[in-house]
Amino acid sequence: MSVCANNEARFDQEQRARGLPTAAEVSAEDITAALNLLPQIRRELDETEIRLIEGGLDRGESFDTLGAAQGMSRQGMRQRYQRLGGARRWPESSLD
Repeated sequence: MSVCANNEARFDQEQRARGLPTAAEVSAEDITAALNLLPQIRRELDETEIRLIEGGLDRGESFDTLGAAQGMSRQGMRQRYQRLGGARRWPESSLD
């Protein structure tokens, strides 16, 4: 059995154990429909992440601490927050 076939068999077994459809039971239309949902799901996740970052900062956490929780630097966390669309500002002294 090839690696690909072995992975698919394992996937199907896990799906059945969860009561979910196997790869063969999912149609191309199902896949297309799921892909069409991704932009909305991404927007919702981004909005949730913004709220979590703001909630942490409002409660005294710093970009440094929040970034460390995500495996990034303070600057990386701040930039991520801004890229996600976060626009709130906090006094610099409260974020160190």
